[in-house]
Amino acid sequence: MFYYHNYIRDLTDGAIISDQYIMDDVRNCLTRSGKPYLSATLIDASGNVPVVVWDYNGSLTPANKGDVVSVTGRVVRYRDLPQIQAEQLTLVVPEQISDEMRSALVPAAPINFSECANFICSMVESIQDPQLRSLCDHLLQKHWELYTVIPAAKSVHHALRNGLMMHTADMLVLANTLIAHNATEINRDLLICGILLHDLGKLFEFEL
Repeated sequence: MFYYHNYIRDLTDGAIISDQYIMDDVRNCLTRSGKPYLSATLIDASGNVPVVVWDYNGSLTPANKGDVVSVTGRVVRYRDLPQIQAEQLTLVVPEQISDEMRSALVPAAPINFSECANFICSMVESIQDPQLRSLCDHLLQKHWELYTVIPAAKSVHHALRNGLMMHTADMLVLANTLIAHNATEINRDLLICGILLHDLGKLFEFEL
């Protein structure tokens, strides 16, 4: 099924939108006159934009940070910056989130996926020790789908889709430089194996 997404970077003043975004910084607020409204930030792979729902009596709360919501509203200017004034903001259940939607919403690492994957695989094949090479090959093949998708961290570094893949490739490039200048002092196979597997535990920490 074809999925079309209105990316935040492409939103223009006055545009009517009806689309899905990730919700962050959710706040249930009151106006000076005591009327309820909801304020949040909407995120997709291209950026973020604030959203407000006036006279809000729905069920969304700060506990919904990170959830995907369906938004209907209009793009306006507020303090010379874009903002979405939403008429409707509803939760999208996980079963409705397709791979295409997830790719459009989650910021991804700035890499060429195929080149990065081929580089990592070539580094596995370059390991001379048969046991270490077999270990890396087995674990990466077993977990490849997640290994190439999850972020490397929740924050600080490579906190993006495909982040672990980019982080691993960056470290392998650095390792090649270190080995080139210290070939007699470094056990290359152990170093490459350690880099390939050092964050494998992240596969069990993140939920996509």
